[in-house]
Amino acid sequence: NEENYRKIQKQQARYEYEKKRSVDSLKHISQIRIKDLELAKSENEKEKQQLLIYTFIIGLILIAAFAILILRMFVQKKKANSLLEDRNAAIIQQKEEIESQRDEIQAQRDTVTKQKEEIELIHEEVSQSIDYATRIQSSILPEQKVLNNFMENHFVIFMPKDKVSGDFYWWAHIEDHTVITVADCTGHGVPGAFMSMLGVSFLREIVTKEYITHPGVILRKLRKEIIKSLKQSGELGSQKDGMDMSLVSLDHKEGNHMWAGANNPLYLIKNNEQSEVSFMEIKGDKMPIAIYERMERFTTHELKLEKGDRLYLFSDGYPDQFGGTKGKKYKYKAFKKLITETVSLSMDAQCEKMENELHSWMFDYGKNYEQIDDITVLGIEL
Repeated sequence: NEENYRKIQKQQARYEYEKKRSVDSLKHISQIRIKDLELAKSENEKEKQQLLIYTFIIGLILIAAFAILILRMFVQKKKANSLLEDRNAAIIQQKEEIESQRDEIQAQRDTVTKQKEEIELIHEEVSQSIDYATRIQSSILPEQKVLNNFMENHFVIFMPKDKVSGDFYWWAHIEDHTVITVADCTGHGVPGAFMSMLGVSFLREIVTKEYITHPGVILRKLRKEIIKSLKQSGELGSQKDGMDMSLVSLDHKEGNHMWAGANNPLYLIKNNEQSEVSFMEIKGDKMPIAIYERMERFTTHELKLEKGDRLYLFSDGYPDQFGGTKGKKYKYKAFKKLITETVSLSMDAQCEKMENELHSWMFDYGKNYEQIDDITVLGIEL
């Protein structure tokens, strides 16, 4: 029994040991589990804190970005407002300038309107004066019927550049002589017209009152009167206005026909029974009817004329006129050719042909050319 008792005691001790061991083991496991739970809880808390920190940081970043965006928008708006204010200020300034300019323009317009009215009034007065001068010049030019009594076959092409002309033609019959001239005064328009009226006035005095019919003497006396009336001294700077002239004196009784020229020539076409054109050019003296470095006597040329011969006196307006395909001068060569090619026509037909040729030269080559000078051509058939 004692041995059984010891066995029982031993088994009981072993049982208590195992029991205690089991309890300790369970307690240890429980502690481990508690620690694991605490660790898991700690990790969870840590993760929550990290998440909270991350959320806070992201929130700060978002807030900062939003703040920057708001600040940028504010700066841009402020800048836009500043630009808008500057533009408004510029617009206001421009408006004020425009209003000022408008007022100035209105004032200028009123001034221009007033000046326009004054100019129109002056223009009307000048036009009336020029019209009056035209009537005066027309009245001093000779009537066709005077020449018709002695020269039945003749023509006159007279084309002033302006209303009044610096060219003039003139003729007078004194006893048995007919004096005929074409002159080209310095300038054209009103200044030239005054010179032409002066020339006609002196020619009347010399030819019709002093009964001088010698061409060289007429030109010399006319030059003397022009120099005297215009107070020409020949000094540097003094005015040198004058005229170029072609003057013929026809003697109907004796046949002693004569011609003299101041710079301008005479074209003569002799009547030829064989219908061959005999063209002659007689050059004038190289000095004008005015003060000049050369003051010699004018040369008088005797003309041997027969019935049917033609004389042509002219200014430089026709040959100097621009036109044609190249806009060049008509020139004397073409002018001579035109006269010789139309000499077989009647004087009226030749005149019409020359007028048509001039019109065609100026207007029929694709461009209209302005008349540059007074044009005068006088043709006579004996």
